[in-house]
Amino acid sequence: MSPGRAFGLNKANGAGEAGEVILLGTVHGDPRGYGRAREILKALRPAAVAVEISRFSLRYRERHQGRWRELYARGLAALEPEQRRHPGLQRVAAQIEMPFEVRAAADYGREAGVAWHPIDSGAVAREHLPRYAAELLTPENLAALAAGPEEDGEDQVEAEYRRAGAMLADPERFRLLRGREFQDAATRRRERLLARRLADLARDGGRVAYLGGWEHLVTGAGAPTLAELMGNGAVQRYLLQQAGPTG
Repeated sequence: MSPGRAFGLNKANGAGEAGEVILLGTVHGDPRGYGRAREILKALRPAAVAVEISRFSLRYRERHQGRWRELYARGLAALEPEQRRHPGLQRVAAQIEMPFEVRAAADYGREAGVAWHPIDSGAVAREHLPRYAAELLTPENLAALAAGPEEDGEDQVEAEYRRAGAMLADPERFRLLRGREFQDAATRRRERLLARRLADLARDGGRVAYLGGWEHLVTGAGAPTLAELMGNGAVQRYLLQQAGPTG
């Protein structure tokens, strides 16, 4: 699953016409996401795949995944058999595995003979991932999840895709509901980093596909999102579960 290292390869000689960039907006944790991503990557046949994950996150997940699985299994063993099938626990089980975006990109890259690239900052992961063992996977938290409402995970994901489609079609709605998040200084730095690294990959002149959260695809909302920074009209944007572009 080793990612490629291609950032800045053309900076020294200035060579290469910018290639085609396709942003594929995902809902993280989509239980159908791996199959959807594999299907669209095979159809698009990109020369490189960029993923919204950091090298820190990859290393941390690989190092701690075994321990996370042990903690999860131990917490499940303390529950009644019928509680162990709770949708909330199934979402936790998916959360501690490697994200589907990474697995799809790595498998496509291996089959197609192309590189995939983690392009995100590690700042969010450095704060978030250590909380898995300390908070998410404690017996108390797993028991609380098992006692909570049984909301179907796939239904929640499809509802989020519908919300994403509505906000992509109506940037003003995104600006009112979510745009403030993208005015935060740390978020602005992160979006600029994503855009710079994606642009570096595109300089080779081939088609580059990006797999990441759908919020980064919004344009026209006055927010410095990845798509906005890449240049309005310079990229194609799709939601992962859609057959056609968002615009």
